Amino acid sequence: MKKLLPILILLFAGSMAFSQPTTNLQVTSSSSFVVDKFNWGINKAFSYVKIGTPVAGYAAAMDTVTFCARDVAHMAEGAHLLGLDAENWSMLYLFAYGANRRVAQDYYWPRWHYHFNGSDSADYGSCQWRCLPTTFDVMQSSYRQYLWTGNNDWINDTEFETYYSNTHDYTKFMQHQDVNSNGVADETVQLATYWEQSPDNFIEAGDAITYQYMALVDYSKILEAKGDMSGAATFAQKAADLKTHFQTVWYSNEDNMYIRGFDAVGNSKTDWGRESTFLMPYSEISDQGPRTEKYLDFITKNIYNFGINIEAITYLAEIFYLHGRTSTGWYFLKNLMASGSGYPEVSYLIINNTIQGLMGIRPDAPNDKFYTLPKLSSEIPWIQADHVPIGANDLTIKHEGTTKTTATNNSGVAMTWEA
Repeated sequence: MKKLLPILILLFAGSMAFSQPTTNLQVTSSSSFVVDKFNWGINKAFSYVKIGTPVAGYAAAMDTVTFCARDVAHMAEGAHLLGLDAENWSMLYLFAYGANRRVAQDYYWPRWHYHFNGSDSADYGSCQWRCLPTTFDVMQSSYRQYLWTGNNDWINDTEFETYYSNTHDYTKFMQHQDVNSNGVADETVQLATYWEQSPDNFIEAGDAITYQYMALVDYSKILEAKGDMSGAATFAQKAADLKTHFQTVWYSNEDNMYIRGFDAVGNSKTDWGRESTFLMPYSEISDQGPRTEKYLDFITKNIYNFGINIEAITYLAEIFYLHGRTSTGWYFLKNLMASGSGYPEVSYLIINNTIQGLMGIRPDAPNDKFYTLPKLSSEIPWIQADHVPIGANDLTIKHEGTTKTTATNNSGVAMTWEA
């Protein structure tokens, strides 16, 4: 069993947390429910922060002594909003660092989880777990941290730079993850999907292809930010080609429905398949038109009819807000807030879905820019967020309905605001 602890102590000791963190982030609103649940989310999120461990971080697994790649990737934006940038760096760096050294048998896969002592030795089999979206998810999550913080290390650090390159390299990760040579990442060893109890024998899944698409788009933008315009154009075209493939191959004219996965001999399914279904519109790989609208209806109907677990619910508000379905987005955010669940993702996603979903605040810190698009429901006439951290700036943003927004730059450089 490989132990990374000795080197990781050297890598992360400088960012260890020795006292409970605090935040200036605050939400006020006409809705006392939103304010109360947002404050609950802050307190609950901070309860998971690890104090004095070799790897700075927050618990992202129910056992609270390990952190999981899927969960960290999903929780990191909420963590940034709470000031946990060192923790995000520490954990995401470790996934990249470890993946870059898995060159013999595991072919550049990030491990599924680590202990806060930096070791992968505990529950070794689970550390080896493979869900295909993970590799792309860690990458897109790291890029989003670049957009929030403006910290160039997220794109220039050697370990992250290598991880991003390896992810799309057909002599590295993709050499073993495209057995049918169609450009779509596949998995023949364990799971092609984040649906961890999937009964399907898919080698390609709807959630994996959407994360692959996001990672290709993000890598193009990373290369552009680094001044590699030729490389940026190449990967922008790869993303466009994957989207074209999806539009052409991943739609069943017979069922009038998007396909959620393929097995090794090309058999496909369009039925309800949890993550392989509801995570497909997590990006804009679908047509952004009638097909997508029908698929969102299909997702909503199946969740209402069959229910869904709490981890899955943490994704739903952002998906429906992304596609402009404000009332459905609020329905799922409200349910998440009301759940009171101790599942670690819940608190962090309450924070992120309030700021980025409900309030529609999107960062572009490297370019000293931010965007707002209010998505308030009739239950929330107004809402204000104070001390929103974008780059080195501290912002106050207030929405009154969906037609009036004010923004104040409390500190930092001059910023461009696009509403």
